[in-house]
Amino acid sequence: MRTVYFRREFDVAEASAITCLAAIVNYDNGAIIYFNGEEVARINMPDDEIGFHTWASSNAGGVSAVVFENSDIAKLHNGTNLCAVEMHQAADDSSDMKFDLRLIAPAPLIEYGEDWYYYDAGQEPQSHTVGIGDEGTQSNLIRRVELFPNYPNPFNPVTNIRYQLAEAGDMSLTIFDMLGREVSSLVREKQNAGEHVIRFDGSALSSGLYICQLKVGVTVLTQKILLLK
Repeated sequence: MRTVYFRREFDVAEASAITCLAAIVNYDNGAIIYFNGEEVARINMPDDEIGFHTWASSNAGGVSAVVFENSDIAKLHNGTNLCAVEMHQAADDSSDMKFDLRLIAPAPLIEYGEDWYYYDAGQEPQSHTVGIGDEGTQSNLIRRVELFPNYPNPFNPVTNIRYQLAEAGDMSLTIFDMLGREVSSLVREKQNAGEHVIRFDGSALSSGLYICQLKVGVTVLTQKILLLK
């Protein structure tokens, strides 16, 4: 399947009081986010007009943090709002689909693992829960190295970073700032295959986006994490 559309309603008590809004998206391979029918963000997608048959820009995926501009926040109103997300595959990727989204302001408006309605080529099925823990995703994860979304995200000041190793070997888990400077070396050792969880304390860091990097042999996985104090 090339493109899937997800939508979910969420409530806002006082839209004018929202001064900071961010989304953490677990995606594969490209995504476009809409608030109440208006586009607010693109992730790994072309800049020109998008249609159902548009491929994502590259065979990418993972977790991306989007911090919305004031003009995007202004698209929200008091009461019920609609968040919609288009997920596009890349031409050179398999026809799987990975999606989950957390919307925070900074309290959660949409949490990971909540129910989304989805459309495939314009058809509306029943509601399904589509998230990082669904059965199809888990069956793929056990065969590869994976860096999962940290929880909580955003965090203040502690978060848990979960990752999976396909086999025993040397690895490293490192935090960088957005300028590429190393700010914390969490793990640098040989570890056994399987899932691992590391607790990261950002007390010494300033609020902002950081990059978490998992390196195993020639495999390097990254994701953005958001510290809000």
